[in-house]
Amino acid sequence: MLKLAQRETGAGVVMITHDLGVVANMADDVMVMYAGKPVEHGTVDAVFGAPQMPYTMGLLAAVPRPDRSTSGPLVPIEGNPPSPVILPPGCPFAERCPIAVDQCTEAEPALVAHGGPNPHDAACIRADEIVEQGLKYTDVYPIPELPPRDVSVPREERGTVLEVEGLKRHFELSSGMLRRKAGTVRAVDGVTLDIRQGETLALVGESGCGKTSTLLEIMQLKQPMNGRIVLMGRDVSELSAHDRRKLRSDLQIVFQDPMAALDPRMPVYDVIAEPLKAQGWSKKAINERLGILMELVGLNPDHVDRFPEQFSGGQRQRIGIARALAIEPSLVVLDEPVSALDVSIQAGVINLLESLQARLGVSFLFVAHDLSVVRHVADRVAVMYLGRIVEIGDVESVYTQPRHPYTAALLSAAPIPDPQVERQRQRIMLTGELPSSTERISGCRFRTRCPTYKMLPEADRAVCEADEPDLVKEGETDQQRACHFPMEIK
Repeated sequence: MLKLAQRETGAGVVMITHDLGVVANMADDVMVMYAGKPVEHGTVDAVFGAPQMPYTMGLLAAVPRPDRSTSGPLVPIEGNPPSPVILPPGCPFAERCPIAVDQCTEAEPALVAHGGPNPHDAACIRADEIVEQGLKYTDVYPIPELPPRDVSVPREERGTVLEVEGLKRHFELSSGMLRRKAGTVRAVDGVTLDIRQGETLALVGESGCGKTSTLLEIMQLKQPMNGRIVLMGRDVSELSAHDRRKLRSDLQIVFQDPMAALDPRMPVYDVIAEPLKAQGWSKKAINERLGILMELVGLNPDHVDRFPEQFSGGQRQRIGIARALAIEPSLVVLDEPVSALDVSIQAGVINLLESLQARLGVSFLFVAHDLSVVRHVADRVAVMYLGRIVEIGDVESVYTQPRHPYTAALLSAAPIPDPQVERQRQRIMLTGELPSSTERISGCRFRTRCPTYKMLPEADRAVCEADEPDLVKEGETDQQRACHFPMEIK
């Protein structure tokens, strides 16, 4: 839309964003700012292709890519930005810069032009050195070491942590003084999935597709309107109140906004200890457990008496993760856990989640919009549309060979932080808005926006209009799709 508006009006666009993929797709020039000041400026090709400022190098290294399989840990930028009220002397990035020297703290570097194959402006006294030696982020930033995951046991031989079968959740709408029925919201409409021990399943899809409603139905641990929820081999519809309370320790959640999720009136000690107290832990056992948890998530155990506002956003999310892990759950639901964090902080939290899974063998249900993050952290991915899963399978198969047109459209819309790659991509444009979940669409519920449907002959269209497709397994693979006319395998 922005590109169309610019093309039609000839207007200039100033875009302020932390999404480097969007920058690579939209921008002609880019200015990188730190502590309120520009630290690098040039054409998008020059800055992305050969960054000369360590901060820019760190940002690009911290971003996962939807077009690449996981090849190792992301590179976080350690520390926090300085206070804009009291800036340090010299380069404001010096305290966090892995190649800073004494001269960096003596005088603030000016934003000046530096040569090389991609000349542009950078505020770094070592920029010429970076250019001459052709330094990459791997030469500047230490690569974190994460514990290896145990992949020796095949998925089908691992225990099932969560099993959801035919889950439905409908809400009745009413209107008028007599509260007459005005419609039905089909928030969740027949979801089936399972998560194995030590596995991460990601739920993705547009806003309104039913991800959050599915999550809430699972978290309630109560008999659903329709379908079955089985956690650790226990059907939740058969649980007594006592058994439900005990089983709840196997299921915990980490929320999107760490500040909103933590009570600002409670010190960190009380925040993390709350679920332990609810389970009847002794004071001594709680103290010992808190020390272990703080170290496990990379925080100083001596800081448990501080309040949430005294921590950065990334640190607050680590506190939320520590709380979720306090009673050693088998499954942790992660509801957009890094979407509220800056790029550099996000990388550290993603690395932490991967490390915790390798160490503890915990399973994750990861709800997200960001397909780049999903490809990096997930083992399997389920794509939702209007309350149903339309494609599910191992993340590599789904990302490299999507069989449902909706999955292919989502992946084509995910920006890649590489301007040269972005210029060559073919995007699948979906027309129209996501239909309301109150609408009854006969047959395939995606056909009103499906580009494949529009190109089908009339006889094939009739199939899409009459019959709602079920999930069908793709040969011997783990991949399943709900489409009468799936996309060809490339």
